[in-house]
Amino acid sequence: MERGGYEQLENTWADTTAAAAVKGALYAVTAGSLYRIDPATGNYEQLDGSWSTVRMAALGDDLFMWESGGSLYRTAAATGEYTQLDGSWPEMGGVAGGMKSLFAISQGSLYRVNPADGAYEQLEGSWETRHMAALGERLFMWEKSGALYRASAATGEWKQLEGSWAGTTAAASANGRLFAIDGGTLYDVDPETGAYETVGDGGWKTQHLVGIGKFLYAFEEGGSLYRLAI
Repeated sequence: MERGGYEQLENTWADTTAAAAVKGALYAVTAGSLYRIDPATGNYEQLDGSWSTVRMAALGDDLFMWESGGSLYRTAAATGEYTQLDGSWPEMGGVAGGMKSLFAISQGSLYRVNPADGAYEQLEGSWETRHMAALGERLFMWEKSGALYRASAATGEWKQLEGSWAGTTAAASANGRLFAIDGGTLYDVDPETGAYETVGDGGWKTQHLVGIGKFLYAFEEGGSLYRLAI
Protein backbone atom coordinates (compact mmCIF):
# COMPACT_ATOMS: atom_id res chain seq x y z
CA MET A 1 0.00 0.00 0.00
CA GLU A 2 1.40 3.42 -0.96
CA ARG A 3 1.73 6.28 1.49
CA GLY A 4 -1.68 7.85 1.96
CA GLY A 5 -3.49 4.70 0.87
CA TYR A 6 -6.02 3.05 3.15
CA GLU A 7 -8.27 0.06 3.54
CA GLN A 8 -11.30 -0.61 5.70
CA LEU A 9 -11.02 -3.45 8.19
CA GLU A 10 -13.81 -5.80 9.25
CA ASN A 11 -16.39 -5.13 11.95
CA THR A 12 -18.00 -2.01 13.34
CA TRP A 13 -16.69 0.07 16.26
CA ALA A 14 -19.44 2.53 17.04
CA ASP A 15 -19.41 3.91 20.60
CA THR A 16 -15.62 3.53 20.93
CA THR A 17 -14.45 5.79 23.75
CA ALA A 18 -10.70 5.01 23.84
CA ALA A 19 -8.07 3.13 21.84
CA ALA A 20 -4.36 2.24 22.10
CA ALA A 21 -1.80 -0.33 20.90
CA VAL A 22 0.44 -2.82 22.74
CA LYS A 23 3.05 -4.93 20.93
CA GLY A 24 1.44 -4.71 17.52
CA ALA A 25 -2.15 -5.31 18.62
CA LEU A 26 -4.97 -2.78 18.79
CA TYR A 27 -7.16 -2.35 21.84
CA ALA A 28 -10.41 -0.43 22.07
CA VAL A 29 -13.10 0.19 24.66
CA THR A 30 -16.38 0.02 22.79
CA ALA A 31 -19.83 0.16 24.37
CA GLY A 32 -18.28 -0.58 27.78
CA SER A 33 -16.21 -3.62 26.78
CA LEU A 34 -12.47 -3.98 26.12
CA TYR A 35 -11.44 -5.66 22.87
CA ARG A 36 -8.16 -6.87 21.39
CA ILE A 37 -8.25 -6.26 17.62
CA ASP A 38 -6.16 -7.91 14.92
CA PRO A 39 -4.62 -4.97 12.99
CA ALA A 40 -4.49 -7.03 9.78
CA THR A 41 -8.15 -8.00 9.61
CA GLY A 42 -10.18 -6.19 12.27
CA ASN A 43 -11.18 -9.47 13.93
CA TYR A 44 -11.37 -9.24 17.71
CA GLU A 45 -11.73 -10.93 21.06
CA GLN A 46 -13.36 -9.50 24.15
CA LEU A 47 -11.34 -9.20 27.36
CA ASP A 48 -12.49 -9.01 30.98
CA GLY A 49 -14.21 -6.11 32.66
CA SER A 50 -16.95 -3.56 32.28
CA TRP A 51 -15.53 -0.16 31.45
CA SER A 52 -16.46 3.51 31.26
CA THR A 53 -13.07 4.51 29.91
CA VAL A 54 -12.59 8.11 28.79
CA ARG A 55 -8.82 7.97 28.12
CA MET A 56 -6.41 5.09 27.53
CA ALA A 57 -2.63 4.87 27.09
CA ALA A 58 -0.22 1.99 26.55
CA LEU A 59 3.10 1.44 28.29
CA GLY A 60 5.16 -1.74 28.14
CA ASP A 61 2.85 -4.76 28.28
CA ASP A 62 -0.05 -2.89 29.85
CA LEU A 63 -2.97 -0.63 29.13
CA PHE A 64 -3.82 2.22 31.49
CA MET A 65 -7.47 3.19 31.61
CA TRP A 66 -8.85 6.38 33.12
CA GLU A 67 -12.53 5.91 33.93
CA SER A 68 -15.39 8.39 33.90
CA GLY A 69 -15.63 8.21 37.69
CA GLY A 70 -11.98 9.23 38.13
CA SER A 71 -10.41 5.80 38.73
CA LEU A 72 -7.24 4.61 36.98
CA TYR A 73 -6.66 0.94 36.15
CA ARG A 74 -3.64 -0.97 34.90
CA THR A 75 -4.75 -3.80 32.62
CA ALA A 76 -2.53 -6.60 31.31
CA ALA A 77 -2.93 -6.51 27.53
CA ALA A 78 -2.24 -10.24 27.24
CA THR A 79 -4.92 -11.40 29.68
CA GLY A 80 -7.24 -8.50 30.49
CA GLU A 81 -6.52 -8.83 34.22
CA TYR A 82 -6.70 -5.44 35.88
CA THR A 83 -5.68 -3.60 39.06
CA GLN A 84 -6.92 -0.27 40.33
CA LEU A 85 -4.13 2.24 41.00
CA ASP A 86 -4.03 5.07 43.52
CA GLY A 87 -5.41 8.51 42.82
CA SER A 88 -8.51 10.26 41.53
CA TRP A 89 -8.55 11.76 38.04
CA PRO A 90 -11.41 14.19 37.35
CA GLU A 91 -11.83 16.29 34.19
CA MET A 92 -9.39 14.35 32.04
CA GLY A 93 -7.58 15.76 29.03
CA GLY A 94 -4.96 14.05 26.89
CA VAL A 95 -2.86 11.09 28.07
CA ALA A 96 0.25 9.32 26.79
CA GLY A 97 2.81 6.69 27.77
CA GLY A 98 6.56 7.16 27.34
CA MET A 99 9.95 7.17 29.12
CA LYS A 100 8.68 4.43 31.50
CA SER A 101 6.01 6.81 32.80
CA LEU A 102 2.45 7.85 32.11
CA PHE A 103 1.45 11.43 31.42
CA ALA A 104 -2.02 12.81 31.97
CA ILE A 105 -3.87 16.11 31.98
CA SER A 106 -6.39 16.41 34.81
CA GLN A 107 -8.20 19.62 35.71
CA GLY A 108 -5.82 21.61 33.51
CA SER A 109 -2.58 20.32 35.06
CA LEU A 110 0.02 17.95 33.58
CA TYR A 111 1.09 14.99 35.73
CA ARG A 112 3.74 12.32 35.41
CA VAL A 113 2.25 9.09 36.79
CA ASN A 114 4.08 6.04 38.14
CA PRO A 115 2.65 3.02 36.28
CA ALA A 116 3.38 0.71 39.22
CA ASP A 117 1.10 2.35 41.77
CA GLY A 118 -0.46 5.52 40.34
CA ALA A 119 1.69 7.94 42.37
CA TYR A 120 2.13 11.22 40.52
CA GLU A 121 3.94 14.53 40.38
CA GLN A 122 2.77 17.74 38.75
CA LEU A 123 4.82 19.23 35.91
CA GLU A 124 4.87 22.75 34.51
CA GLY A 125 2.09 24.55 32.70
CA SER A 126 -1.64 25.13 32.60
CA TRP A 127 -3.35 23.11 29.89
CA GLU A 128 -6.57 22.56 27.95
CA THR A 129 -5.23 19.56 26.06
CA ARG A 130 -7.59 17.65 23.82
CA HIS A 131 -4.99 15.25 22.37
CA MET A 132 -1.53 14.20 23.50
CA ALA A 133 1.17 12.05 21.90
CA ALA A 134 4.58 10.97 23.18
CA LEU A 135 7.59 10.81 20.87
CA GLY A 136 11.02 10.05 22.31
CA GLU A 137 11.51 12.16 25.43
CA ARG A 138 8.91 14.74 24.47
CA LEU A 139 5.17 15.22 24.69
CA PHE A 140 3.06 16.94 22.06
CA MET A 141 -0.16 18.62 23.12
CA TRP A 142 -2.95 19.82 20.86
CA GLU A 143 -4.87 22.44 22.80
CA LYS A 144 -8.50 23.54 22.77
CA SER A 145 -7.30 26.94 21.53
CA GLY A 146 -5.73 25.37 18.43
CA ALA A 147 -2.14 25.74 19.65
CA LEU A 148 0.34 22.85 19.48
CA TYR A 149 3.00 22.56 22.18
CA ARG A 150 6.07 20.40 22.62
CA ALA A 151 6.91 19.69 26.26
CA SER A 152 9.78 17.92 27.96
CA ALA A 153 8.61 14.65 29.50
CA ALA A 154 11.26 15.15 32.20
CA THR A 155 10.35 18.66 33.35
CA GLY A 156 7.20 19.80 31.54
CA GLU A 157 9.10 22.77 30.09
CA TRP A 158 7.29 23.66 26.88
CA LYS A 159 7.51 25.48 23.56
CA GLN A 160 4.74 26.43 21.14
CA LEU A 161 5.12 25.07 17.61
CA GLU A 162 3.83 26.42 14.30
CA GLY A 163 0.31 26.05 13.04
CA SER A 164 -3.28 26.32 14.16
CA TRP A 165 -5.09 23.11 15.08
CA ALA A 166 -8.52 24.13 16.30
CA GLY A 167 -10.21 21.40 14.24
CA THR A 168 -8.07 18.48 15.43
CA THR A 169 -10.16 15.43 16.29
CA ALA A 170 -7.39 12.84 16.78
CA ALA A 171 -3.59 12.62 16.97
CA ALA A 172 -0.91 9.95 17.33
CA SER A 173 2.79 9.24 16.93
CA ALA A 174 3.99 6.53 14.53
CA ASN A 175 7.20 5.62 12.74
CA GLY A 176 9.08 8.49 14.44
CA ARG A 177 6.62 11.16 13.29
CA LEU A 178 3.53 12.96 14.50
CA PHE A 179 0.16 12.75 12.79
CA ALA A 180 -3.06 14.65 13.33
CA ILE A 181 -6.46 14.69 11.69
CA ASP A 182 -7.71 18.25 11.52
CA GLY A 183 -10.72 19.43 9.55
CA GLY A 184 -11.05 15.94 8.08
CA THR A 185 -7.51 15.91 6.64
CA LEU A 186 -4.57 13.78 7.79
CA TYR A 187 -1.37 15.74 8.41
CA ASP A 188 2.23 14.62 8.94
CA VAL A 189 3.59 17.08 11.52
CA ASP A 190 7.28 17.93 11.96
CA PRO A 191 8.05 17.41 15.68
CA GLU A 192 10.78 20.07 15.60
CA THR A 193 8.85 22.98 14.13
CA GLY A 194 5.18 22.04 13.75
CA ALA A 195 5.38 22.40 9.96
CA TYR A 196 3.06 19.95 8.24
CA GLU A 197 2.08 18.28 4.99
CA THR A 198 -1.07 16.49 3.97
CA VAL A 199 -1.14 12.70 3.62
CA GLY A 200 -3.61 11.19 1.18
CA ASP A 201 -7.17 12.32 0.63
CA GLY A 202 -9.38 14.14 3.12
CA GLY A 203 -12.85 13.35 4.35
CA TRP A 204 -11.93 11.72 7.68
CA LYS A 205 -14.25 11.82 10.68
CA THR A 206 -11.76 10.20 13.04
CA GLN A 207 -12.37 10.04 16.78
CA HIS A 208 -9.36 7.89 17.76
CA LEU A 209 -6.03 7.49 15.97
CA VAL A 210 -3.46 4.80 16.90
CA GLY A 211 -0.02 4.20 15.39
CA ILE A 212 1.55 0.76 14.82
CA GLY A 213 4.74 0.67 12.77
CA LYS A 214 4.16 2.27 9.37
CA PHE A 215 0.40 2.36 9.74
CA LEU A 216 -2.21 4.45 11.47
CA TYR A 217 -5.54 3.01 12.58
CA ALA A 218 -8.48 5.39 12.42
CA PHE A 219 -11.67 4.71 14.38
CA GLU A 220 -14.33 6.74 12.59
CA GLU A 221 -17.40 8.54 13.86
CA GLY A 222 -19.72 6.05 12.17
CA GLY A 223 -17.94 2.98 13.57
CA SER A 224 -15.67 2.09 10.63
CA LEU A 225 -12.01 1.18 11.24
CA TYR A 226 -9.37 1.99 8.63
CA ARG A 227 -5.69 1.17 8.24
CA LEU A 228 -3.71 4.04 6.65
CA ALA A 229 -0.22 3.73 5.20
CA ILE A 230 2.18 6.47 6.29
